[in-house]
Parts: sequence; structure tokens; C-alpha cells
Amino acid sequence: MPTKEEIISSMGEHERPYGDAIYAAIREMMRPVNVIELGTGQAGSFTKLLAFLCHEMNGEMLTTDILDTKLLQDEVEKLGFKNISFENLDDMSKEFIKIAWENSPYDVLMIDTSHNYRHTVDELETFSKMLAKDAVIILHDTSPKYNPSPYGIRQAVMEFLSKNLDYVVESDFEFGAGCMILRRMVR
Repeated sequence: MPTKEEIISSMGEHERPYGDAIYAAIREMMRPVNVIELGTGQAGSFTKLLAFLCHEMNGEMLTTDILDTKLLQDEVEKLGFKNISFENLDDMSKEFIKIAWENSPYDVLMIDTSHNYRHTVDELETFSKMLAKDAVIILHDTSPKYNPSPYGIRQAVMEFLSKNLDYVVESDFEFGAGCMILRRMVR
């Protein structure tokens, strides 16, 4: 079984700086966590980190991507993570949303999908309803430099925050591709 340091050092250069912050935000929950990841990708840097945390905290993880993730699934299995379910579906498909509801509530929502404003708005609206009261939402590729469209991920997040006052920005990394961590405050 790899260590946290080995998992983080295996992340891509533009993702590695966020690894410790993501680890700390989730580890703070001090209980088994239920994670949903939208946009597994083929490299799976965040997938491996989240699976490691689920293993460490006796939690479970559901992840999906429209791309084939068979190689990543094999790699995750070789690392010894057995607490993860892979789907090869569009995260906004009725089929995946049904699966997601059946496994909710989630403590962590990771979004790293299309980087499209409308898609991100829909994801936040749909999946935030499946989250626990003190959940964490992690979004990748949020830097205005990386995603300069005025209607990109950052705009979708700002609109979500203006309508969901129980969420706060815990971390906002604008270097590299960018990463934001939102936390739902228990009221």
C-alpha cells in the first residue's frame, strides 16, 4: 500500500501542489467518507488520492468518466484500493444520476470534467443535493489563466456560492490549472 507522500508525488506537476490541501480538507472530517468523483480522467491523479483517503478512512468512492478508464482501474486495484466503483458514463446521464442517488449522501464531491460553464452549473446544482451537511466540494482547473472564459468553471462556482450561502471557499489556488475547495458549513 503506498503512502500519502507517494500518492501525492505521483500526481501531475500541475496537480501536486493541491494534494496536501485536498488531503487535509477531507482528513479533517475524522470519519469514514463517501466520495463521488466526476471526471476520473485517464491519469487519475485525484482518483488515486481520493481512493487512498477512502482506504485510510474506511470510506467508499464512486467515480465516472466518459473516457475509458480500464488502465486506471487496473492501477488502482494494484495499489490495493478496493473501496472504489468505476462507471463509464456521462456524469449528467439519467443512469449515472440514479446510481449516484442510490449511494448518497456524499462527504466529498470532486469535479474535473468538461470545464464548461453550463455543464459545471448543472453538476453543482444536481450533485450538491446529494451532499452531507459538512461536505467538501473540490473543483479542478479553476484558474482564470488556465480557463480564461468569462463563463467558465470559476463563474459557475461564484454563482453557486451566491445561491448557496451555507458553502464557503476554504482554499482557492490560482497557480497552475487552479483548484478550489468549498466547504459546507453546518448550521
